[in-house]
Amino acid sequence: MGLCASVPTITIPKYTTTEGMQALFYSLGFNTHDTNMLYSVFNRADADNSNGLSLHELLMFLDLDKTEFTKKTFNIMNIDGTGEIDFEEFVLAMWQFCLFTKEALISFSFGLYDEDSSGEIDTREAERFICEVWGDEWHHNQHAEAVNEKLNLMARSHDGVITQVEFIKFMHTHPILLFPAFQIQHEMVRRIEGESFWRRIEDQRLQHKKHHEPFLTHDVIMDRFKEYHNQTQFNGIEHTIVKPEEDPKASNTYEFKGSFRSKQTRFGTSSRYIKPTTIAVAPKPSIATNLRRKSEKLVKNFRPK
Repeated sequence: MGLCASVPTITIPKYTTTEGMQALFYSLGFNTHDTNMLYSVFNRADADNSNGLSLHELLMFLDLDKTEFTKKTFNIMNIDGTGEIDFEEFVLAMWQFCLFTKEALISFSFGLYDEDSSGEIDTREAERFICEVWGDEWHHNQHAEAVNEKLNLMARSHDGVITQVEFIKFMHTHPILLFPAFQIQHEMVRRIEGESFWRRIEDQRLQHKKHHEPFLTHDVIMDRFKEYHNQTQFNGIEHTIVKPEEDPKASNTYEFKGSFRSKQTRFGTSSRYIKPTTIAVAPKPSIATNLRRKSEKLVKNFRPK
């Protein structure tokens, strides 16, 4: 009975959405190749195949603990309030959180607890902030306790409140307070395509700013997202089947076809940008091939000189 190696058929997922949402993703630095990669990640995290991520599914995938801080962060991600994050919400949320600068993450965290959007938090809100970032055991953490005392002291010297500017300055000298938040960001980046992927997204966004329009403000991004999200008629997968050639020596080709650039002609020619990547992977050798190579190696080693 002969030995042979079966060559698998490769199925490539492709996410399809409205032209408006494509244009918005493009302005944030994502091309079709990038959204397909994120869609693959999204599907791996979607354990029940519901086309939406619950808080439990997201935390399980990222290997993070459930705290009030992670719940608040999830609720911010869940823009339409359904209780689950769909793929488009996932892209926007990961773009924001993975590319937060230190100051942006501090400001985001402050905003979660500035309930009346006054630009200030009082001592009660500051203590709740520490409790929810560090979890229920914060009273047993000497770092959290020490920082809480300093925050209270600062608030008492400023009429019982802490402004956002003062809070940011304080965090720069006491980064330990937001260590859990930075840890969440680190895990997101690591588990969702890695640092090189997010550096490339930021580079592509800078290129878009250079050749097309200035960075969109956060409010404009959110307004456009809500408008296009409401217009989305189909959130699903289209599969492109790439069959290997008859030649057994041929490589298996994983090809991400199409680009937002080719569809958004108003952005200019696509020649200014790097084309979507095609990855060539050599087929796995059969058992017979491996045995033959080992035999040839043994014969060569023991051949008289």
